[in-house]
Amino acid sequence: MKPILVFLAAVLIVPAFAQRHTTVRGYFTKKGKYVAPHERTTPDHNFYNNWSTRGNSNPVTGKSGSEGKPPKRRTSHPRKPKTSF
Repeated sequence: MKPILVFLAAVLIVPAFAQRHTTVRGYFTKKGKYVAPHERTTPDHNFYNNWSTRGNSNPVTGKSGSEGKPPKRRTSHPRKPKTSF
């Protein structure tokens, strides 16, 4: 009974912590440059959950991340000054 519980726990818990990745097909850019097929992290809009972030490493290449701070956010709609009449 105990080995079954350990197995079930491993099957259910381990995938939750595994880094998910996506395979990108090769493509041509607008300027005609070819980009070879590669793997990347699945987009989740979290800077710290990325292979290039310092402290993380790419499981495919083994290269350590070097990015330290997230890029500054830019607002897509600049605020207009309030005008009063």
